[in-house]
Amino acid sequence: MFDQNSTLSYHRFVTERKEEITNDDLRNLRQFYAPLVGTEALALYQFLFDSLNHQKSSLSLYEYWYLCNLLQIQPEQLENSRKRLEGLGLMETFSINEKQITVFKLNKPLDASKFNSNSLIKDMLVDKIGKDNYARLVLSKISQDSITDNYQSYELTSDFYEIFDLPEVRSKKVSQFNVQNAIEINSFRETKQDFNSPIDLRTTLNLNNFTYTNDWEALNNLDIENFFEYLFDGAKFSESFTKYITPLVNKFKTKNKEINYVMYFVRNMYNHKTPSKIFESKTIGYLNTLIDNGLSDIVHIESYLDSHSFRNPNFQVYTETKKLLKQQASEF
Repeated sequence: MFDQNSTLSYHRFVTERKEEITNDDLRNLRQFYAPLVGTEALALYQFLFDSLNHQKSSLSLYEYWYLCNLLQIQPEQLENSRKRLEGLGLMETFSINEKQITVFKLNKPLDASKFNSNSLIKDMLVDKIGKDNYARLVLSKISQDSITDNYQSYELTSDFYEIFDLPEVRSKKVSQFNVQNAIEINSFRETKQDFNSPIDLRTTLNLNNFTYTNDWEALNNLDIENFFEYLFDGAKFSESFTKYITPLVNKFKTKNKEINYVMYFVRNMYNHKTPSKIFESKTIGYLNTLIDNGLSDIVHIESYLDSHSFRNPNFQVYTETKKLLKQQASEF
């Protein structure tokens, strides 16, 4: 008998697959998806796959709810497992009224490269297992050729460098343009400078007839195009950046501060000195992630980005410098 909370209409079901699913695909399923869907969902996928017996389509000998007995789970657990598989794109469900059957269509699990390029799924797994384990589990399986081929893909390239970028001996200015007295990251790490000591970050910046004392004040007062020019010393939006960022503007509360903050975050957290394609794609990726998580105001956006970046080697310098910039801006 059907669970009253089920969205399915028919007991009898057919299993299909869109394309060939190999043993490597099943290995990817177990390794990459297990922390996200759980063992019960993996068992359901495996059972449906086995029922195909190397065919593209197979009518099951069992009714859907008999799977509870076969898998030794409760009806609500079966429904939850199915929906988890659907939510991660591993399975699609259809109803055919004429034949009074339900169709489960299995999709191939993503390989390491495609998994790493999917920002939502990747971020979920990183949250579950941590960045170090993610690097060993997923990134280690991406060949050098694949990384090169996908170098312009914001998720592949950016997160690769976020995880593997070693603290090499290089100086990096906190306020990259127009700020004369900057804090050098390596100097901070070696001397463990006390941030309570006075640091002069005040530099008067004239743009569009307005005067801004530092990055934070400019962030809160400029529109996104002018702030972009401010960040990158007069550089203009590229056509591709304009194309992708324009539809996102109205998704945010003030339309300017939130996007300005993301651009500021990406530039400083990842040391983008020029408005490269990688900077653009990473910025668009973060904006889409924020929209998907229902975050539209700068307070929640700042909190979200900071809480997801504490493992970044630049995090401490970034947050302490931002704190100083806020304090300084409030004095004027």
